[in-house]
Amino acid sequence: MSNKLEDIVDQLREKGNKITSIRRAVLEILIKETKPLAAGDIIALLKRYQLEPHKTTVYRELDFLIDKQLIREVVFDDGQIRYEKFEPGHFHHLICLSCKKVDKIELSDDLDKEEKTIERKMRFKVKRHSLEFYGVCSKCNKR
Repeated sequence: MSNKLEDIVDQLREKGNKITSIRRAVLEILIKETKPLAAGDIIALLKRYQLEPHKTTVYRELDFLIDKQLIREVVFDDGQIRYEKFEPGHFHHLICLSCKKVDKIELSDDLDKEEKTIERKMRFKVKRHSLEFYGVCSKCNKR
C-alpha cells in the first residue's frame, strides 16, 4: 500500500468508496504524522482544514480506515486509543517516560514465528498484538 495520499484516494475510489473532505483530511493527517494520534488530536488538526465535524463522524471515518487496513489502533499503557497509518511489518513503539516522545521501531520477523507457535500450541488465532517499550530517550538521558 502506497503512503502517498493521492494513490490511496485513487485506490479507495476504484473500489467504489466515496472520498469526503473529512475522510481525505483524516487520511492526510495520519499519513503526515510521525506518532500515533488520539481522536481528539485529529479533531483539533481538522480545524486547519476548515473542518469541524462531529466527533461521531470522525470515529466513523477512523473505523472505516481501520476496516480498509489503512490505519491501525494503538493503545499505550495510559489506555487511550491512538491511530497511526498502517505499515506492513512489525512496528512497535519506544515511549519516553520523561518527554513523552514516541518513536517507531521495526522488530524482526521472529514475532511471526512466535505468533505461529501460539496459534499451534494454544489454538489461539492471533489477529493483532501490541508491544511497546517504555524508558528514557537519549535526549532526556543526557539531562
